[in-house]
Amino acid sequence: MDPGVEVLIAEDEPVSQRLLMRTLESWGYKVILAHDGAEAWRLLQAPEAPGLAIIDWEMPGLDGTEVCRRLKAHVDKRHTYVIMLTSRDAASDIVTAMDAGADDFVEKPFRSEELRVRLRAGHRIVEMQAELRRKASHDDLTGIFNRRIVLEMLGRELHRAVRDHKPLAVALLDLDHFKRVNDTYGHQAGDLVLREAAVRISSSIRASDVAGRYGGEEFLIVMPRCDEETSLRVAERVRAVIGGTPVLAADQAIDATVSIGVAATAAAATTTPKALIGQADAALYRAKEAGRNRVELNRAD
Repeated sequence: MDPGVEVLIAEDEPVSQRLLMRTLESWGYKVILAHDGAEAWRLLQAPEAPGLAIIDWEMPGLDGTEVCRRLKAHVDKRHTYVIMLTSRDAASDIVTAMDAGADDFVEKPFRSEELRVRLRAGHRIVEMQAELRRKASHDDLTGIFNRRIVLEMLGRELHRAVRDHKPLAVALLDLDHFKRVNDTYGHQAGDLVLREAAVRISSSIRASDVAGRYGGEEFLIVMPRCDEETSLRVAERVRAVIGGTPVLAADQAIDATVSIGVAATAAAATTTPKALIGQADAALYRAKEAGRNRVELNRAD
């Protein structure tokens, strides 16, 4: 178990609550307390909510089964592994808890070693689920967002830009002469160049920007609340960082540069994700035609 793994305890009985907290903290867990079901539900809606929860069945307001049902209904959110804690021990009660969405069941008063084993099993499942989510959203080679996710984020940011009447920009990047890199140094070196390009892109963009691998040697950057002037500054910084120092592959120093097409809109309601990327692609083509290792801009509205 990793030190500091967070576990939510939802228990309204003070003695049982203190015993659970002391026991889990002695095992290295970081405990977050909820004094009833309503507070547990609120805490579990937070973006960084614990992945593990021990929830008492019988609490005032929302009981443990209702909290589980609500969690189960929110399938779009990450899964919380719930251990139901109760003095009930009939087979029908276990079925009821599992049907409500609980992942495991521990009787009160709990036996320490039994609870410890069940928490470890839950933590392993939470970690595996997190890794599966990461693999589904990130590019295997570069580690940044994959095409599907970055396009989904562009759609959401464009919707937000329309709603808030704010600018939005995208940048489409293509590594220059990448085929030549593969042919000269080999595909392993080419993969290293792609990974290093992703690292340099991520280090150069703003905290609010999102970068993803668009395909092959192309990358897409989504820049919320970004006008023409700001988007050009971001793109120029990315271009300079990628081409600033060679990529080291074994005993080879590989020069890597990038051409970038930028599209910015101050009136997002007049465009679509596809049109915005098309404008950036046209600007990228001009950058290639003009000699590469440069940034070109198209205004999308």
